[in-house]
Amino acid sequence: LLLFASTARAQEGRWVEVTPAGSRPDARVLPAMAYDGTRVILFGGLGAVCCAELNDTWGWDGTGWTDLTPPSSPPTRWNHAMAYDDRRARVILVDGDTAKTAIGQRSDTWEWNGAIGQWLSRGDGPWRDFGSVSGPAFLSWHAMAFDRSRARIVVKGPWLGTSSGTWEWEWDTLTWVQVAGAVQPDGGDAYKMVYDDTVARVVLFDGSGEGTWEWDGQAWTQVTSSGPSPAPRGLYGMAYDPNRQQAVLFGGTTVGSCGIPGTDFQDTWEWDGTTRTWHEVVTEGPVPDARWGHAMAYDPVRGVVVMFGGIDRDCNVMGDTWQYYGYRRPVHSTLALSGSGCGCRASHSNDGTAALALVAFVGAAA
Repeated sequence: LLLFASTARAQEGRWVEVTPAGSRPDARVLPAMAYDGTRVILFGGLGAVCCAELNDTWGWDGTGWTDLTPPSSPPTRWNHAMAYDDRRARVILVDGDTAKTAIGQRSDTWEWNGAIGQWLSRGDGPWRDFGSVSGPAFLSWHAMAFDRSRARIVVKGPWLGTSSGTWEWEWDTLTWVQVAGAVQPDGGDAYKMVYDDTVARVVLFDGSGEGTWEWDGQAWTQVTSSGPSPAPRGLYGMAYDPNRQQAVLFGGTTVGSCGIPGTDFQDTWEWDGTTRTWHEVVTEGPVPDARWGHAMAYDPVRGVVVMFGGIDRDCNVMGDTWQYYGYRRPVHSTLALSGSGCGCRASHSNDGTAALALVAFVGAAA
C-alpha cells in the first residue's frame, strides 16, 4: 500500500570558498595545478599587474598556501600543462607561452618530486629539464593527463599554429613518441583531459562542439553520449575524482578574451565514464563566479577538487581558492526493509533524482 510518494532533485555537490590566513598566491590567469603525492602544487601563470609572467611555486594543504620558494625554477610561463605520474610520484610540466622568447612559446619538459619539494637543474634533483630531448615543440593551449594503465604521460594539443598530434612521454627512455591516429579531436584551446579509472582510458572533452573522446593508447574514439552535455566553451577547468569515479568540469568561456561580448560560465558538470553521460550538478550554496583560465586539481588526501584563479570578461583577474565536494556516486542504491509495519524506501539514480516513498508492508519489502 503506497501512502505517499515524492520525487525531488537532490543537491549533488557543494563549492566552498576557503580564505586562508597568511600568505597566498597572487591573483592570476592560466596557471597550472597538479597533486604531487603530498599536496596540490600551483605553478606560473599571468599576474593581474601588467600581465606579469610568473614562475612561483605554491603548495596547498587543504587549509593554507605555502610559498615554496625553491632555489631555482623553470622559466616564467603561462598556458602550460602539468600532470601527476603516480607510479614514480612525479609531476610533469610541459611547455607553455611566454613573451620572452622570439617565437613566444616555451619548448621544454620538467619534472617535480614532491617528496623533496625543490626545483633543481637537470641531473641534480627532482626538477629536471629534458628540453634537449626530441619531442613536441612549442606547445600551448594543450591538454595533458597521466594514463595509469600504461604509465604514460599523454599530451594532446596545438603547437606552432596547428592542433594535430598526440604525444606520450616514455620515462624509461626519456623520449616523447608521437602516437596519434588519423582521427582525433581538433578543438585547440577548447579541450581538457583526465584519466578515467572506470574505463582505463584518457577522456577528453572538446568544447569546440566535437563532444567527448577517449584515448586507449593507440587511437582516439569519439564517444556517443546520450542526454545533455556542457555547452561549447574553451579555457574551462577539469579534474578527475577517483573516489567517486567522476570527472568534474567548471566554468569556461565562449570568447577567451576579456572586454569582448561573450558568455563566461559558472556551471558544474560531471562525466560518468561507466554510463558515458554528462550530468549538470545541482550545487548547494554559493558557487564561484563565472570565469575562464583557472586551474583545477584533485586532492586525494582530502577528497576534494581544488580550484584557483581565472579571469572574467570584465578583465577581473581572480585570486580566490575554492574546494568542490561532490555527493553523487555512480551507483544505484536501495534501502530495503523487512518485517512487518511501516517504513521508507529510498533510491538514488545516476541522474541525481532522489525518490522517497512511505510504504506499509507485511513481510519482506518489495
